[in-house]
Amino acid sequence: VGSVAWPEADDLALLLLTSGTTDQPRRVPATHRNLLSTCSARVMARKLTTRDRGLSSAPAYFVLGLAGVAESLIAGGSVIVTSAAELVRHPDAVRDLRPTWAWLNPAILETILEAGPANPAFAEWPLRHIRSGGALVTPELIGRAQELWGVPVLNGYGTTETLGYISAEESPQTIPRKPGSVGLARPGLEIVIRDPEGAPLPPGVTGEITVRGDRVFSGYLDDPDATAAAFFAGGWYRTGDLGYLGEDDYLFATRRAREMINRQFEQWGLGLEIEGQGAASRFADGGSNEGFRWHLSA
Repeated sequence: VGSVAWPEADDLALLLLTSGTTDQPRRVPATHRNLLSTCSARVMARKLTTRDRGLSSAPAYFVLGLAGVAESLIAGGSVIVTSAAELVRHPDAVRDLRPTWAWLNPAILETILEAGPANPAFAEWPLRHIRSGGALVTPELIGRAQELWGVPVLNGYGTTETLGYISAEESPQTIPRKPGSVGLARPGLEIVIRDPEGAPLPPGVTGEITVRGDRVFSGYLDDPDATAAAFFAGGWYRTGDLGYLGEDDYLFATRRAREMINRQFEQWGLGLEIEGQGAASRFADGGSNEGFRWHLSA
């Protein structure tokens, strides 16, 4: 076997798919530099250590599914990879594997809260914090989840084109939380709210959320027209989503411009993508505990 060249920082690491309501999925290239920089920043912000074990139920083709695994391994810890349906059906198995943090989208949170009174194992998960996103998370849902686990449920907002979170809440012990907000801009990113012509809007005025920074993609693969439409001058990526900034720079996302539906605890973009992804594997099959299918990476 000949020698294998190690990839360079700016070599392609991943091709992620994203789509709107009526379009074919577009390919978002992510370099090794993008991926490592983004995930390392999250490890430091969340103070993950070798003692932490993540719980990831996000699909592997979803950017937060990939990032959740990478972040745990960068920290030197471990991660449980399963499907949303599996963790809802087998809360006792999740408890026994002892995750210390989890990413749970709003649909999963709602399902767990409905099932929680009938199965006390949900409340016994030894979590120190929970992160949520993928759709708008209401303060009411966050409050109910925090009552079940007694730990912070931290909200965030992002896109595939930014490798996940653009803004996020971090530990409420270090950053004050604002009800209804999706937090502050992540380190290395700038957020500006703009009108349809690209002019910046003042605090409190709703417009399109735009973002700029070294973790934002540079353009869709082999699609110059879509790339041109996705940016304002100066490298500002147009998320297509609406929101406003408070006086203290906290972001409030008010509406997803891209229509979404829920299917089997997951968010799917309407249009052709759902037909192409419908047969995709929902979990990595790496173990069993009374029917609970999971995979543990460390």
